[in-house]
Amino acid sequence: MTVAQTSKLAYEKLRDKLGDKQQIVYEKLQELGSATNEQIADSLGWPLQNVTGRITELKKYGLVDVDGIGLSKLGNSSKIWGIRDLNDGNLERIANECAD
Repeated sequence: MTVAQTSKLAYEKLRDKLGDKQQIVYEKLQELGSATNEQIADSLGWPLQNVTGRITELKKYGLVDVDGIGLSKLGNSSKIWGIRDLNDGNLERIANECAD
């Protein structure tokens, strides 16, 4: 999945409102294209629980969304996350949520 230019510009405006770990997870997901929490954690060398919380926050802000369902290493169902296409219409709402 590619991220539209408007999404990149919107993220640039929002980036200073995100925490360091949120930014790292978001940028890793951009790099991977789409991935499960487990794949993101493995790619970053982080414990899984450090990623799941950041993904939950990024989903709340409207920056990521479910892109499909995959399997974990143990064979359990796992959400595949992708970057959400942002536009200026919802950027202000997301920025306000991040400030809370």
